[in-house]
Amino acid sequence: MTVYIRGLDEFRRELRRVDSKMGNEVRKIHRRVADLVADRAKAAAMSGVPQASRAAGAIKARASNKSAKIETVSRPPFALGVFWGQRQRSGWYANPRYAASTGRQFDDWVGNQWDPGEHGGKPYFIGDAINRSLDEVDDIYLDGIDELARRAFPNH
Repeated sequence: MTVYIRGLDEFRRELRRVDSKMGNEVRKIHRRVADLVADRAKAAAMSGVPQASRAAGAIKARASNKSAKIETVSRPPFALGVFWGQRQRSGWYANPRYAASTGRQFDDWVGNQWDPGEHGGKPYFIGDAINRSLDEVDDIYLDGIDELARRAFPNH
């Protein structure tokens, strides 16, 4: 016995079309979130110590269909140490000549498993700014979901 559902092919074709467009729309929402948080983190870094100000360019906004995030890249080379701290000396300060020095090149390592909203192990200079942005991030997502739902169901 064969069952034929009238309109199924057209329905499946329409779902694929909506899905491909939806991915781009979701990416735009993620981009707005990533840009907001990256801008706030850069501003916080710029108001920190001079070394953090010089490292602010290492904060990059990234967005995909699945997520929004900011990255701290290693350009300039000291940026990761500024924001995340470090356990050992690096660069010229790693030279054995400075082994007896009690000075610290960077603050203590806070780890790289921090999630926004947590208060322990947050990155230096930018963690508080990111945490303060979370309510606005929620608003951007909720507004974006509302807009997508209105487009998907224009008559409801």
